[in-house]
Amino acid sequence: MGTSRFETLRPATLLSEYVTLRTNRVEDFHAYIAGMAGRIERDYRADVPVELELRHVCTGQVDLVVYFGTIDVTAEATRPLPSPFLVQFPLRGHFVAQFPHGFFDIRPGHGIVISPTQHVRRTSKPGCTLVVSVTSTLLYARAEICTGKPIDECLIFETKILPQAAEPLLEYALTFVDAVDRGVAPAGSPLAQTFENGFVDLLLELQPLQEGRKFHLADASVKLDRVRAVMDYVDTHLDEEFTVARLAEIAGCPVRALQSAFADLCRTSVLAFLKRRRLIAARERLESGMPVESIAAIALECGFTQFGRFSTDYRNEYGETPSETLERSKRPRAPGESERNA
Repeated sequence: MGTSRFETLRPATLLSEYVTLRTNRVEDFHAYIAGMAGRIERDYRADVPVELELRHVCTGQVDLVVYFGTIDVTAEATRPLPSPFLVQFPLRGHFVAQFPHGFFDIRPGHGIVISPTQHVRRTSKPGCTLVVSVTSTLLYARAEICTGKPIDECLIFETKILPQAAEPLLEYALTFVDAVDRGVAPAGSPLAQTFENGFVDLLLELQPLQEGRKFHLADASVKLDRVRAVMDYVDTHLDEEFTVARLAEIAGCPVRALQSAFADLCRTSVLAFLKRRRLIAARERLESGMPVESIAAIALECGFTQFGRFSTDYRNEYGETPSETLERSKRPRAPGESERNA
């Protein structure tokens, strides 16, 4: 099969030994499982009996891995962006894992997963782990159908699914996998979409009741996490072109949820915030006193492609033109001058 594309991210010991790996090729996943089985049998024969079987399907909007064995499978907690599949294998004992909205006490026979958009899934059937990743688009669409109204906020799923949920989830997942394996429900087919919808509906239905509701909307702390995710990304990718949809993808929430977060916490729109961050970055560069190739070069570095518009927006924001800021930066500053003009 050639060289594995796995990238070791964080080998460590955390009350139990595990490795973290990344791939977007299920063939690599199978190969790693086989190699891991050999290493476990060699190094942990007395502690971990190894019985490994893996079933995997991806239908476009739902990615299922049904893993039979004694090694737990978990997914990385904080990944706001869609990224290659990421799993962790605790080899023995148990450990406590902290996630954005709670804790998991991971023990043998339990599996958890947090999808790329931070929706939490867990099953607790001994000897079997069900790993589920669902796209935000499908999850929100089915949630709106279940509630009969638009979902404008981020959804928070309970970190503990009801105990009776594990059995029906597993049975449905196995039926789903078998249908895909036999070619009855190929990815994108009407039957596959029916399976996808039914599976997500089951996830929603089996959520623990919260004050009479099966799931609840995000609180201010979650909104703050979304805003911070956008801020962190924008500040390190100023020269990229963004749409609100792209920034919502970065934040891991729908467009309306991101707009609501910025309106509530920043008192501004997403695009107005983006322009403000770029203007701040441009001003910092102009005031730095470092050699500058040209004002146009700084504008491009900060994501401005229309230089006339940049100059106008800059003057409206700071009361002086970019060239005036640059000239002032070359003169000795009086104490507090930069702060007065910020």
